[in-house]
Amino acid sequence: MQLLEQIGRQYKAGLGDYSGLIVESSAKGDSWAPMNVCLVRRLDNKVISKQYYAGNNPDIPGLPADLKQHWANLTTSEFISYESELPTYREIACIDGRVFKVQQNGKKTHSTHDRHPERSVPENLMWRVVDFLANQSPTCRFERDLLDPDSDEDPDWIGLKVKTTDNRKDVDRPTRSCDTYWFDKSKNYVLMRHVREGDITGTFPRGFRIERCVAEVQQTHTGTWYASRFVNTYETERPKRSADGFETVKSVRQQRILIDQDIIPPQSMFDEDALSYFTAPPKQVGPGDPAPPISIKHMLNAPAGLQLSWDNLQNKTIVIEFWSTMCTGCVKSIPHMNHLYQALHPEGIEFLSVTFDEPDVVERFVKKTPIHSWIGCDTDQSMFVAYGITGYPTAFVIRNGLIVERNHPLQLSPQHIRALACNTDSDEK
Repeated sequence: MQLLEQIGRQYKAGLGDYSGLIVESSAKGDSWAPMNVCLVRRLDNKVISKQYYAGNNPDIPGLPADLKQHWANLTTSEFISYESELPTYREIACIDGRVFKVQQNGKKTHSTHDRHPERSVPENLMWRVVDFLANQSPTCRFERDLLDPDSDEDPDWIGLKVKTTDNRKDVDRPTRSCDTYWFDKSKNYVLMRHVREGDITGTFPRGFRIERCVAEVQQTHTGTWYASRFVNTYETERPKRSADGFETVKSVRQQRILIDQDIIPPQSMFDEDALSYFTAPPKQVGPGDPAPPISIKHMLNAPAGLQLSWDNLQNKTIVIEFWSTMCTGCVKSIPHMNHLYQALHPEGIEFLSVTFDEPDVVERFVKKTPIHSWIGCDTDQSMFVAYGITGYPTAFVIRNGLIVERNHPLQLSPQHIRALACNTDSDEK
């Protein structure tokens, strides 16, 4: 454990203030084609990460062709000179390791970045994901073993094997994976190789293998080592369409990390919106708090002209669920929420499903996956912010304008909601 703490301190120390790029390419034949670039700025305890798309998908605003021509020799200063002209695909603002702003395609959004900011905002660019340090999920069980280098590894390397079992309630079965990390002790424990093997839970079982090998390491002007180029190989097993069995799909990606510590970002890199999140992070409301206002501009599955407010919901109990069509756990919760609706709506308990998705997206979704409750499209995400939603699905039980329960939807039962509606205690969950 002392070694893990030492490596952890090294990673948390980071590289100081910097501007840096993570340039990602994919292998097509013998050449590397641009995919995306992530511009990261760190100043004191603040980090802003901007992701730009460089592929050929016409539905996503991308980088100009003249910039992609310099892809192989792209520099941080060159990219920053283009910055004001480029369409940002995703922007994340982070302070002290906590995410306070996620914006995608110009709109605020909430995603797993809120719960695991270390997976999307590199506090330092020695490596973007070090799961054995970052992941503290209560649903996961970890087994850690230190490894001595064998004949295939450098004698200065030290290894760590981490076996993870994730028993989340919103998946069909446990997800298991095994990560092997190799660090170079002679270079400030910079990560040199990472292999992950395991399975993914979804509509069908899939095995996967990801191998990240360091092709180059560099030093900053302070002498700190960091991995400057990774070659990532992804292998995934999936069922064939034409026959039973599995086929292996393999792809290769390259990540280059470019650090420029001479370009120290000014304080103005944090716009007023981001600073407002830094100084006044959203409050997570819970039992005993007054419910924030219902501010829905577009309703589905509801009577024409329905305007919801706590004034016209007096003496009523309502279950509000925050969800998204893109969230696997949310989709898995829909049958349970429909069951609750069928059991409790005849008794006068109302249900509202709030999503930040656009109305046309939701309308297409419910044609395939019916939802019985009212659906509110919170496209400006004012309710997501007011209720402090940092992960979904999240459900609230609200009685007469007062929050009496905040929980995962699958943890709610008809008996428990009835008890909350009657202001009585229940042990039945």
